[in-house]
Amino acid sequence: MTPEILRKAKTPFFSTRARNHVCLGLTGCSQMVSTLEGRLFIDSKPGAGTVVKVQIPIGKCRLGL
Repeated sequence: MTPEILRKAKTPFFSTRARNHVCLGLTGCSQMVSTLEGRLFIDSKPGAGTVVKVQIPIGKCRLGL
């Protein structure tokens, strides 16, 4: 992703495609991570690929067991 696209990547309904796409994947992931007080890392290099990492503190999670 270019830096401009990377800045918009977590915006609801943002897409680089011309067709109809829902495009809520990174938005939903970002909101989930925020709710769980975690962190979302996106590392992208145009032409090389994109890596998305999610870090959620285990102590904050309630598993209901």
